[in-house]
Amino acid sequence: MPPERRKALRERHERFRTLPPEQQQRLRKRRQWFQQLPPERREALRNKWRSMPPAERKAFRQKQQR
Repeated sequence: MPPERRKALRERHERFRTLPPEQQQRLRKRRQWFQQLPPERREALRNKWRSMPPAERKAFRQKQQR
């Protein structure tokens, strides 16, 4: 794994550990749901996310946190 990817993963994990337990559980459930999807559907969702403009991504994240 490249050093920059390893660093990003470590930072993501550190942020996750600082979240309240309820929010951690919500993220675990969302991750589990995503992993259960068929590979084609996961790829389609990834592509949709990557094609979103940053402002739209930010709005989506804020909506999900409520």
